[in-house]
Amino acid sequence: MEFKDYYKILGVEKNANKEDLKKAFRKLAKQYHPDANPNNKAAEEKFKEITEAHEVLNDPEKRKRYDQLGANWNSYKTTGSGNSEDWFRQYARGQQGGGVNFNGNINDLFGNMGGFSDFFESFFGSGQRGQSGGAQRNAARKGRDFESTMIITLEEAFKGVERQIKVEGRRLKIKIQPSTIEGAKLRVKNQGGKSNSGGESGDLYLKIHIAEHPFFERKGDDLFYNLDVNLYDALLGSKEQITTIDGKNIVVVIPKESDPGKLLRVKGMGMTANDGTRGDMIVRINVVLPKKLSQKEINLVKQLKELRK
Repeated sequence: MEFKDYYKILGVEKNANKEDLKKAFRKLAKQYHPDANPNNKAAEEKFKEITEAHEVLNDPEKRKRYDQLGANWNSYKTTGSGNSEDWFRQYARGQQGGGVNFNGNINDLFGNMGGFSDFFESFFGSGQRGQSGGAQRNAARKGRDFESTMIITLEEAFKGVERQIKVEGRRLKIKIQPSTIEGAKLRVKNQGGKSNSGGESGDLYLKIHIAEHPFFERKGDDLFYNLDVNLYDALLGSKEQITTIDGKNIVVVIPKESDPGKLLRVKGMGMTANDGTRGDMIVRINVVLPKKLSQKEINLVKQLKELRK
């Protein structure tokens, strides 16, 4: 199993803060997002790799465990002994502690993007842990409850999705309703551990985690979209095409003399609420200043400055 250098994948230093990670993630995600690269398997794999790296490094606990692993992995490679995969899985189990494992396939859990790598699954699992079911002292005790985290995309949270997972050899279909929120919990009755004393099986609990989106930020039922606009279009006005959460291409009019941070509201293009209404998409203008100006450009800017006096 190949060690994945998540810092290298995102092109950041090991001391990168959350803002550095976000900038790197957004930049690469725009370049390799499947919507921008239709039918390009190489770009799709790269996008999955970028998403996986960000998922780990942006989470303080996952990042801490990953950084601990990095040092141990390098030490292990130096010794050149044993089976790397066996050692790796043993190390991961030691970090996770005891309990009953949930045998879900993270490729199924993550969705149509194809899932995270074997490296991610072996080290972080699916956030799994088991808990004892019931406290009764009679012979027929309930089996253990299983808990796990199911990762879905924001698009899947918007439209809903059906997953097929495997629990102790059993294949289950899990339906995620549209407009699911971060942290939502699903209970699947009697699909946990089997009882050893003739009692009913435990339950399966799934906690929903919505992977961070490279373009949208969800706030309630509204979606915020950061739109990069060059200085000239911000001054003179322009039209920009944006893809909405449901895959529609719309044109947003950038008013002339738009200030950095200006918000443009697009009605009814956000998430769907429980009552069937939709929130709004709010486009935030991010004015990108030109870099590496030529001498001619510098002179023109100076002339503009004099004119503005």
